[in-house]
Amino acid sequence: MTLRKLMLTGMVLLATATAATFAQTQPVYSGHPRLTPEQKMARKAEMKAKLDAMSPQERKAFRQAHREHRQAKLAAMSPEKRQRVLARRQLKREKRQQG
Repeated sequence: MTLRKLMLTGMVLLATATAATFAQTQPVYSGHPRLTPEQKMARKAEMKAKLDAMSPQERKAFRQAHREHRQAKLAAMSPEKRQRVLARRQLKREKRQQG
């Protein structure tokens, strides 16, 4: 093996190892910002104030649009992901009912 081939092989291995290491260390972005409990409470209060300021018809239209948006997102998901989301919703619903 010539020195040129040896150097080329070494560079390819180094590049592959570097790319693999980089891919493993990157955080997975879920698409949702992580909020602190205080931020969650503030957001919830803000939304409640917004809904309280709406008329009953506006509230009904807002909730219907929100339902349609959630259904569209579910329809666009793969069957596996849809099952995970529905299972997570069911768990949240059961937790809420238990108190």
